[in-house]
Amino acid sequence: MNSPRYSASAAWNRCVTALARLREEANEVVSNFLDGIPTMPDLLERIDSSVGIFEGKRQMLKGVIQATWVHIQAGALDHARVQFGTMPELGGRFSVKIEGIVLPLEFTNKDVANAVATVCGQATDILCRGYNVREIAQQLPIIAKKAAEIEEMLDPMSLRPLILRTRCDLCPA
Repeated sequence: MNSPRYSASAAWNRCVTALARLREEANEVVSNFLDGIPTMPDLLERIDSSVGIFEGKRQMLKGVIQATWVHIQAGALDHARVQFGTMPELGGRFSVKIEGIVLPLEFTNKDVANAVATVCGQATDILCRGYNVREIAQQLPIIAKKAAEIEEMLDPMSLRPLILRTRCDLCPA
């Protein structure tokens, strides 16, 4: 078996496995934060009442994973300073923003929006320092290199002459 193909395939498998573990870890970290805020013990209920039951946590997890991905792509895992906050919207509502990603959640209470932003920011920070993110960051260059090789092989300027020189039994001589 060709070594580069095997390493790209193995890197892909490791990356997929690490992404699944990252989603589980994100769920656990966000849940722990939501359960452990002493100043707002009913935060999850307040989120659910503002944006719909289960929707708030689902969107928070999606935003945390996206913000973590931004850090993986930037290669800024050791000194990840997660930027988070709230943005005022029309009608006295507030949106949550982490790493330039605006979550599709709007809150009428600024304190709840700030708490959600803090939870998302801290969860992203913790995930960026974890094993799963480091595993993904190690495997991505291997996958990217193989993808670039395939893209180069399929370049029309180099592929067309090969096709034109290829003859089959149906081609006239």
